[in-house]
Amino acid sequence: DVFSLKTRSSDPGIIQVQGVDLGSVTLDAVSAGRVELTVGDGSDEDRLDLEARDVATVTLSPPRHPEFQSDPVAVLMGGTVQLPVSLKDAGGRLLIGYGLPGFTVTPGTAGGARWSDDAGILQVDVSTGLTDGDTMTVNHPKGDFVSFKVADPSAIGQLEWAKGQNSGVFPGDEVLALLRARTADGTTTLLGLDGLASVTHGAGGSCSVQPLVSGLLMNGYYLIQAHGVGQCEVTALVGSQSAVLSFAVNPKDISAR
Repeated sequence: DVFSLKTRSSDPGIIQVQGVDLGSVTLDAVSAGRVELTVGDGSDEDRLDLEARDVATVTLSPPRHPEFQSDPVAVLMGGTVQLPVSLKDAGGRLLIGYGLPGFTVTPGTAGGARWSDDAGILQVDVSTGLTDGDTMTVNHPKGDFVSFKVADPSAIGQLEWAKGQNSGVFPGDEVLALLRARTADGTTTLLGLDGLASVTHGAGGSCSVQPLVSGLLMNGYYLIQAHGVGQCEVTALVGSQSAVLSFAVNPKDISAR
């Protein structure tokens, strides 16, 4: 029973136990050193040796769309972009975890940086007080910096569902859909749609839609749940641009599969 599990550290001054949730243990590395972590319910226990090390170098990767990595990108003002972060110790050993402080964003009015709960992902909120074409920079004193262009939402010239069309959908199925925004000439992919796009499903109850907000899947991914037989229609609106995704939810006939 994961709800009765108890976890303790042999030295909370090195690694503290923050909590246990559905079988996952959240730890806080306080200082460098080694500890023994004990997990159990009193009658059955397991032990794990863990080591905390100081971060020596921080490497930030530039923003890229996970499915269009060769495309030039800009980040929409008012949106959020995800930057992969690599942490290493003095010996070059890769470290896991999130929450390292010290990231700064320039210009000072450009926005703010915060860690995602997914290790290795820094989320950067882009301010609406910038000008289309401005450069935004994120850096850390223990590493390099990343710069990228920002764009006003009015720069969206193409809004489309790049994924999600499916002819074999039945009640109970899930469809992964991808909303893509580009400039009018199609040369630049615009990131940061999450929080800017209004995505709704049509009446009739055949389907529902919700954004995927985990790590790199925040780049315009949505999960459509098929409920009943009929036509599923999902509409996305960003400023003056719109895109409609439509597919049939078919009767659940085994012979039709």
